[in-house]
Amino acid sequence: FLLPIFIMIVGWILRSNILAGVVVSNTFSILTIIAFYHVCRLYLSEEKSFGASAILMTYPAYFATGLITYSEPTHLFFAY
Repeated sequence: FLLPIFIMIVGWILRSNILAGVVVSNTFSILTIIAFYHVCRLYLSEEKSFGASAILMTYPAYFATGLITYSEPTHLFFAY
């Protein structure tokens, strides 16, 4: 629901909806890694939290959805 709104706002600034989709997806991909790290810190040590975040960041399916315009990084950000 929120992804099209974010793309519309960023697309209005950048004047390209395709570029806006990539920028929004990449931004939420990075923010999701940070949010995931902070959630892991509630339950794990600093080293394990960093390792879990690194695994999520390099997981092939998540890495691919962060590079192209998919809604998964946005949904995962709001889920954490």
